[in-house]
Amino acid sequence: MEATIVEALNWEMRDFTAFIFQPYFVENIPLLNSINLNMVNQIIVQGEGDITFTKFRPSIIAASAFLTACKIQKFDNYQECKDSFINCGLNEEMLQDCTEKTYTMWTSLMGSTDEILLNEAVEKDANIGWPLNFPLRWTEM
Repeated sequence: MEATIVEALNWEMRDFTAFIFQPYFVENIPLLNSINLNMVNQIIVQGEGDITFTKFRPSIIAASAFLTACKIQKFDNYQECKDSFINCGLNEEMLQDCTEKTYTMWTSLMGSTDEILLNEAVEKDANIGWPLNFPLRWTEM
């Protein structure tokens, strides 16, 4: 079945991942310009290793990563960002469910929100940025 579909498409296909939606959201929701994109990337990567997130569309995962980063960075406009995602056509229930799971996953991996902010501040002071040096924790099926 799959071979028939890809042959009909002349093998011109593209993977849709949460990363594809990042530029779209940043461009269309100006509030996201102040969010740490490296943190958003790390959240997405961690979510890809967890089978829990397979029920969510890539756009929902990307939006949830942004909202999780908003929570972690104690962003004042969290609700306005969330409303902007909903206005883009995302399902509010799925977005809420995925954001809760993403936030729980991230804080269980990285520690409390205050610890994450402290580590981020130390790394910024050291002019290192937010490195991708976190453990990948894949779940067993």
